[in-house]
Amino acid sequence: MSAVRRVVGDDTERRLPEIYCFVNGGSPGWYSVDALTEDGEFIAGHICSHPSFGPHDMGCLYDCDWKHDGYKERYPAGYVVVWVDDADDERIMAAHAKHVAAGKDGTPWQRERAAKQEEKAGEP
Repeated sequence: MSAVRRVVGDDTERRLPEIYCFVNGGSPGWYSVDALTEDGEFIAGHICSHPSFGPHDMGCLYDCDWKHDGYKERYPAGYVVVWVDDADDERIMAAHAKHVAAGKDGTPWQRERAAKQEEKAGEP
């Protein structure tokens, strides 16, 4: 399924930025699927009961616009959504390296959840 690519916008004049969607961990019935821009920003996430639902749920398929409001906010002039089967793919590794180099740790929702857990742990 890694050949799934959805172009939104006009890519005839210039190369459009890519958004990589992939399974970023989980277990049966609870898979974390994320969208990572080529420049290292996590811009969407979703929980799927099975990895095969990921391409649809992240809007990689032409029959689904899920998550595209956030994609369009980030890239109003157009973008390409790419489903990547392997989280160790070189494109994801390069984008994640940019994420880490920018001083970020985890996805925004992972950081938010961790902050809430720390706050809760500090409650009497």
